[in-house]
Amino acid sequence: IEMADGEPNEYDVLQTVSTSDVAMDRDLTLSEDLKELEEKALAGLPEAQHDLGSLYLAGQGGVRQNYERSALWFRMAAEQGIGNAAYNLGVLYQQGLGQEQDLQRALDWYRRAAQLGHPEAQYNLGIAYIEGVGTRYNPNMAAAFFQEAACGGIGEAAYNLGLILENGYLVMYPSEE
Repeated sequence: IEMADGEPNEYDVLQTVSTSDVAMDRDLTLSEDLKELEEKALAGLPEAQHDLGSLYLAGQGGVRQNYERSALWFRMAAEQGIGNAAYNLGVLYQQGLGQEQDLQRALDWYRRAAQLGHPEAQYNLGIAYIEGVGTRYNPNMAAAFFQEAACGGIGEAAYNLGLILENGYLVMYPSEE
């Protein structure tokens, strides 16, 4: 069945399958190569889940952009320790793409990604703490996240850390001796 604009109806391109804990629709429009990737993702391979999430996020490789599917694949990969998937899920929540915009959930996913060493997530947390957006203003936490991000190659993080230090924003606590 085709829609008025000549595109296939969404229900004609999906076939429901079940993984251990998630009912997932197979995308019947995928090329043979991508069907192999989907099989690996459905079997629980986190790298494949991340890669499918990325394809749906960008709408590349003959895959239609679909933020909801992207978020689902990123969530499954992030829950298995893929830092970039956790970061991307944070971005989707922050921007309200594929789910309701939710800054607290975005920060939670950024924190998970930061714990896994993801520099962009560390940078985003630094921004949140220095601006007090979604969390309390805390220049010490901001500086710590900017330092981690800078060590991960994020130049803006090094710059922001320099501004914090130059302007004396750090709170020094008296030592207990």
